[in-house]
Amino acid sequence: KRLVLDGVSHVIGFDESYVSLDTSLGRVVVEGEGMKIESLSREDGLICITGEISAVFYTEIKGKNGVLRRIFK
Repeated sequence: KRLVLDGVSHVIGFDESYVSLDTSLGRVVVEGEGMKIESLSREDGLICITGEISAVFYTEIKGKNGVLRRIFK
């Protein structure tokens, strides 16, 4: 019902069924239904998305030490 992300640098696109954004560690795509961006703080890099969230996809930036690389070290 609610997703809060930090490190957001740019919102690429959004509608009721998806939100695509760039973060400091890579690209995040959120899929679902009836989604809304409740708040977005460019200064803090925070975004709050509400709605029926069904999937979150993450693609890290090549050449950076991303989250998954640190987890599976």
